[in-house]
Amino acid sequence: MKQLIITITIIIALVQIACTNSKKEELPPLTKDKLKLIMVDMHIAEAAAQNKKVTKDSLLFPDKVMYYDQIYKFHKVTEKEFQQTFNYYISKPLEFDGMYDELIKDLSKLEAETQ
Repeated sequence: MKQLIITITIIIALVQIACTNSKKEELPPLTKDKLKLIMVDMHIAEAAAQNKKVTKDSLLFPDKVMYYDQIYKFHKVTEKEFQQTFNYYISKPLEFDGMYDELIKDLSKLEAETQ
């Protein structure tokens, strides 16, 4: 009987430990607003790269990669932080869609201001 009580106690303790150690969802390293600002700059960089004349050198060294590095530096983030945050919000379609709608509005405002 004593062994049964000890066994049950151990099982209960293990279950409690397993429940408290269950993987909690980690927050992304960047805020949604920071992600949106970075993505606005990325869309602008992609448009600039598409409008640039294609040369032999530009095929070897894509401008997009260079622009992205500059964007990360400007916003003081790493590519890893950006990717982790992007993946976090991609896994939450409703939040991502809302953020992306705001991004499109911001780009439209910028386009209207430049015309």
